[in-house]
Amino acid sequence: MHSFIPTERFFPYLSWKEIQDMPGKEDVVIIQPVGAIEQHGHHLPIIVDAAIGTAVV
Repeated sequence: MHSFIPTERFFPYLSWKEIQDMPGKEDVVIIQPVGAIEQHGHHLPIIVDAAIGTAVV
C-alpha cells in the first residue's frame, strides 16, 4: 500500500526493535487508523476499510 507516511515511520513495516530505537519518540503523537477486515464482494480486496482509514489520516 502506498501512503504519504514515510516507510521509516509507518509502524506496520517496522520491527519492535526499530520502534524502540526510534529517536525522539517521547515527543510524538501516534495516530492509529483502524478499519474492518471484511468481504466486499469479488471485485474488492478485504483491506478496503483499513486502507480508507489510513488514507484519511
